[in-house]
Amino acid sequence: MGSVWEAKNELTQRSFAIKLIQVTGGEAEELRQRMLREASAAGRLHHRNVIEVYDVGETESGDPFLVMELLRGETLEALMDRRGRLSTAAVAAIGAEVAKALDAAHEASIVHRDLKPANVFLHQDPDRGIVVKVLDFGVSKVISEESASSTVTGTAVGSPAYMSPEQAMGSRVDHRTDVWSLGVLLYEMASGKGAFDGDTPYAVVAGILQGPLPALLDAAPGADPRLDGIIRRCMVRDPNGRFPGAREVGAELETLLPGRPEVVLEDLEEAPTLARDARDVSQPRIVLPAAPAMTANMPLRQSLPSFESIAIQQPAPETNRMPLLIGIAAGTLVAAGILVFLLISTLHKAPPAPPVAPVVAVSQQPAATPEPAPVASSAPPVVEPAPPTSASEKPPLVKKPAVRVYKPLPACPPDKVFFGPDGKKRCVLPGHVIR
Repeated sequence: MGSVWEAKNELTQRSFAIKLIQVTGGEAEELRQRMLREASAAGRLHHRNVIEVYDVGETESGDPFLVMELLRGETLEALMDRRGRLSTAAVAAIGAEVAKALDAAHEASIVHRDLKPANVFLHQDPDRGIVVKVLDFGVSKVISEESASSTVTGTAVGSPAYMSPEQAMGSRVDHRTDVWSLGVLLYEMASGKGAFDGDTPYAVVAGILQGPLPALLDAAPGADPRLDGIIRRCMVRDPNGRFPGAREVGAELETLLPGRPEVVLEDLEEAPTLARDARDVSQPRIVLPAAPAMTANMPLRQSLPSFESIAIQQPAPETNRMPLLIGIAAGTLVAAGILVFLLISTLHKAPPAPPVAPVVAVSQQPAATPEPAPVASSAPPVVEPAPPTSASEKPPLVKKPAVRVYKPLPACPPDKVFFGPDGKKRCVLPGHVIR
């Protein structure tokens, strides 16, 4: 089971995304290898249109995780679910940006192999507007690899509806398989429909291998014929008949734009889900313990703390802590007054004073102090102070007995000093203090 969490380093106050896979059973090793592939592939690419991966590791329980760039916005899949068919300009703008990401991967000899709407993210950058990001290189392949099980004949890796024919057959693939997937993506954006439908994955694969190839103008009669031509050339069953690479696809798509792709993408910012507050706290967050400053060029720790030591914070409104501090201070004063009152009463065997007496003893408003209650004639004279002659005089009820009660305590011999469970010094001998 996989999940993505927003994590914040408490020391640097920098936010990241943590992709966590909880592994069980026999699939554990396969999932770990997939995470390592994703980290290796994305880590080799530093491109505006590819999500940044900063580190990879495992929790103490053995679950693999990736530390990635934190994105705000929505996937292309979510945008299409909400809007349906997109305009030619929007299709060309998004497609051109995806092509740039694929071209960067191909230059690094990496084939994505799982391009689909769910792996394209429309990131809402506060400074640059919408930035298209290609995600999830978990099933990517380095073309120079010879031993990966993902290239074994008869094994198909990827999402069936977006697989190229050679990928669906489990044959060896190169960068041109991504060109096919890009064509399927363009068709789906422009028509609002899937290029290959079927009740089962096998039916979908059969359509890819033997069925009629989709035509955009049939699914969307008002579509731009030039876009239809680009899609048709991407989706040729023979890899040699396709565009030679993603760069050429992007160049053709840019000819359909009235301006730069970034300018066209600004129209998508009207979508409410893209304009949501970047400080939204409606989702739980993981707060990591303070750690050294993290940057793109500085690896994180190879193992996260166990999840028992990671706090999952549910949303809570910001509150002012000042009333809490005032309440604590007031409670401390009242407790001190009660302690003084009990000490005096025990020492002089005087009748208990009214409950209000402790508050009067520590109050800094003597003008409101009431007259003390009458006491028995056997009580020491100091318990019956004369009424204050002015508002600035302190009642002697607390002052004199306090001076008489506290006596110097003997110092604890050095050989009797020990450290308690709280780390503080203690003395073996009762009635001695640490000086």
